[in-house]
Amino acid sequence: MKEIFTLTTFSIKGRAKCMDRPRVVGWFETKEQAVAYIESESSLHLWEEGFYTHLLVERVSPGVYPETKDVAWYFWDKKRDGWTKIYRPQQFENTCNFSIG
Repeated sequence: MKEIFTLTTFSIKGRAKCMDRPRVVGWFETKEQAVAYIESESSLHLWEEGFYTHLLVERVSPGVYPETKDVAWYFWDKKRDGWTKIYRPQQFENTCNFSIG
């Protein structure tokens, strides 16, 4: 069965550094397509003037409560005026299926 690559935007807020306002904004058929989009100028609107500070790309298998097989994390870098790949924040190490499920 075919997997998809979802894009989820969100912010991290508060003292507990919780995920705030997560939103699945789209999906791609390949990881290469998802990464190319993130690296393009077209992805700049996902930042929406600071509303969303983080972006996830998840490889998701088909089905109900699908398995997430791979996750790439990005942070909006104001100095670069673009998305920068980061390591998974510690508070989310035991969390999965941010986009679907």
